This record gives sequence, structure tokens and C-alpha cells, in this order.
Amino acid sequence: KAQLLKLHALEAENHHLRSLLSAVQKIEEEIKTKTVLAEILYTPRDPFNHKITLNKGSQHHIQLGQAVMDDKGIVGQITQLYPWSSEVTLLTDKDHSVPVQVLRNNIRSIVTGTGKNNELALRFLSLNTDIHPNDLLVTSGIGGVYPPGIPVAIVQRIEQDSGGDFAQIISIPVAGVDRNKQVLVLSLIPAEPTDSSEIPVIESGKKERK
Repeated sequence: KAQLLKLHALEAENHHLRSLLSAVQKIEEEIKTKTVLAEILYTPRDPFNHKITLNKGSQHHIQLGQAVMDDKGIVGQITQLYPWSSEVTLLTDKDHSVPVQVLRNNIRSIVTGTGKNNELALRFLSLNTDIHPNDLLVTSGIGGVYPPGIPVAIVQRIEQDSGGDFAQIISIPVAGVDRNKQVLVLSLIPAEPTDSSEIPVIESGKKERK
């Protein structure tokens, strides 16, 4: 029975690693960003602590500010760096914000942590903003930290704030460190183009991109 339980655990981990491999291929082909596979060493026991520790650090070419994701979407960002490990601040941390846009209509906003597990908020949007429950929020790419187009959260409910002037939009992250043991760290430097059509062309002193 013990061996069978261990087999089930290995099968689940193998399935997750295959999902991560698929995510790596998609990111490096479509978003042109390199990735590093890292394992979660520690998760917080304190429900008010929204940070995790990875087994990769500066000796593995990890840098401060790099985005972290799993096979579903964004997990957080590298905020502390050590030689052999690094600390990730999760999306749900109340001091963390991510520029996003609604996939359906490209409306841009900022999603912030609420300090609660599995809850994010979009604030200071008018009540008539074209956002609905089940809308998918993806990274907008503004700010240069998070590559564009990576899933972040799904809108869960829309409420009126206490002042009555704005909508308070609550969403849930699509990623989940509580379900995973491995994550991907995204490079801050885009991958070099492999197609000659993506190489900048200089004509008459101007730089153009196809």
C-alpha cells in the first residue's frame, strides 16, 4: 500500500512536470522569454505571509524582479535573492500589484493582492466598466516585469465600494502554489530572435521592426 501511494504521488508530479514542459514551449515560442525550472522549498504556515522560497538563487542566474508562474498562470515575483535560493512574493500579498488587461476587450487595469488567500482585487474602476464575472485577466506587459498575455486571474464578482463611486472587482488567481511543487522563473531578457524577420532593420537612420 505504501508503494502504491508513492506511485500515485509520482504520477501526479510527472503529470505536473509535463504540464510545465508544455508551458515552457509555449512561452519560449510565443512570448520569446527564457525560463528556469525551480522547486518550492518552503511555503508559509502563517496565513498572513504570502511568500514562498525556491531552490534557485543568484548562482543559478536568478535575478530580482523576475516573474514566477506555474503551468496555469502567474504566481508572483522574485523579491529576495540569495546564492542558492530566492523568495517569491505571491500575487495575493497586499503590497503586490500586476498590470493586467481583460482578454475579452483589452481594458487595462492593475490587479492587487488583498492579503487573503485566493483573492485579488481590481480597484478604482467605474461601475459601468465593461468587465463581467468569468472574464479572464492576463498580463498587459506594461512595466516590463511580466511578459504580456500570461493568465493572472478570473473575475469572480463585482461589487459597489463603500463610497459608491467605483466598482470593487474581486477575482481569483488561476495559478496555485498550494497545488504545485515546481514553478517556472521567467527571464527578464527576451530570448534572441531565431527568425530573420524579427531582427531590427535600420534604414535611413530609422529602426523598424516587421
